[in-house]
Amino acid sequence: EYWNPIMNKYNSAMMITGGEKVNPDLDKYVTDKAMDGLFKLVEIEENKIRKDPMARVSDILVKVFGSIK
Repeated sequence: EYWNPIMNKYNSAMMITGGEKVNPDLDKYVTDKAMDGLFKLVEIEENKIRKDPMARVSDILVKVFGSIK
């Protein structure tokens, strides 16, 4: 009820200031932010696996990341 009017006014202001617009579709906005968070967590875990051989706890992880020095 409140999201769309506020975000539309915000986006209007961003046209003037040159800032980044926000998606006024609340469902899409929340889904996009959740996906961003999920991929950030995957990135953190992958970095840990690449740096620490002990983090390679399964055969598939050893196979995929085993050749990385």
